[in-house]
Amino acid sequence: MAENFFNAAERMRDSARVLHDSSQWHNACYLAGYVAECYFKIFLQFGIVSGSPRSYSHNFQRLSVDLIYAATSSATAAAYRPYLLNVNIECPNISSNWIPGGRYFDTASEWGEILSNSFQVEKEKCFEMITKMVIDGHI
Repeated sequence: MAENFFNAAERMRDSARVLHDSSQWHNACYLAGYVAECYFKIFLQFGIVSGSPRSYSHNFQRLSVDLIYAATSSATAAAYRPYLLNVNIECPNISSNWIPGGRYFDTASEWGEILSNSFQVEKEKCFEMITKMVIDGHI
């Protein structure tokens, strides 16, 4: 079965919002991080960089760097430049605090309300770019 990062991002976004609105901060953060990861993995489907989604695992920070480099150095990839976010600038909280293994934290307070608020804003930035790619016919 083919991976569908757009559909996964949409599901995770919707669920993160529901969880956040229900004060389930920890799980809202967890799913928001997956929205960012799916956003970056969508670019792998365009062939901008070599590598499979599995080769990047959950390291969307490395993928972000590779994509920005490719988009600035390749004429083919330049078409996707308007959709690329610098994860360290646009999503600093997700970039520095999201860990997929966080679902196993001892306490749910590791990702609290303040961080969840930031994660929700940042995941929306990622999803905005996904929406633009859909509108412009790239997805």
